[in-house]
Amino acid sequence: MILLSKGGALGIFDDLLEEISRIKSEFENRSDYRVVKNLDKLSWEEGSGLILQEETAVELGDPRLGSLMTLLWCDPSRVEDGNIALVGPDIRHASERKLPLGMIVIAGARFSDEYDCYRALREAVYGVKLKGFMARMMPSRNTIWCRVSKDAISSGFSLFHLGGAILNSLKGVGGVSSAEIVMVTAGKEQVERIRPVVEGARKLVDAMIKMYSEMNFDCETCDYKYVCEEVSELRKIRERLKEKAKDKGNKGK
Repeated sequence: MILLSKGGALGIFDDLLEEISRIKSEFENRSDYRVVKNLDKLSWEEGSGLILQEETAVELGDPRLGSLMTLLWCDPSRVEDGNIALVGPDIRHASERKLPLGMIVIAGARFSDEYDCYRALREAVYGVKLKGFMARMMPSRNTIWCRVSKDAISSGFSLFHLGGAILNSLKGVGGVSSAEIVMVTAGKEQVERIRPVVEGARKLVDAMIKMYSEMNFDCETCDYKYVCEEVSELRKIRERLKEKAKDKGNKGK
């Protein structure tokens, strides 16, 4: 997705957005693809707690079966607002007790600071707590591993409830005006289809975090030099931070 900020960093995820569009076009041709959009009918009671193995109806995202998750942000006009897309069986109709899980979360947002944007969006997504649902989300590995309880399934819980909760949480973040999500349970091969997006986003975000956290602008010694060379918007962020650091240094004299 695209990031629009007052600092002028436009299009950090442009190439990945194009790849997402291609992936979605492929998924839309599948018979097991569907989209739900009415968030008002997708509310679920909040809650948290341990779900034991014997209480589990369905487990999703075992890394051996397939587990990938990524979070991107962009200009709101690029988002199909409210769309919750699922490729593969919903948990209520699954013939297996274990399913792979892939997830692309997209927020349409305008922020004045890219790093604050990332942290706020991440906290909104990872902070979702639902009754009968337990998740371990690991941003360092871009994975999500979940359990859904038997009670939740019998009460009608679905992946669309999870998607709706994530989107509503994102829309509670200041600066966010639209959001969409794509979830994949169709098999490991289909989950792996989103890996280029997941790994591409991770490199971009890691490069951005390094700039903000270290404020070291010696590109020749940076592990992410090749990433910035390929993405002009990262170089713009670098130059803006460099000027900010310079101004701060001048004021301290």
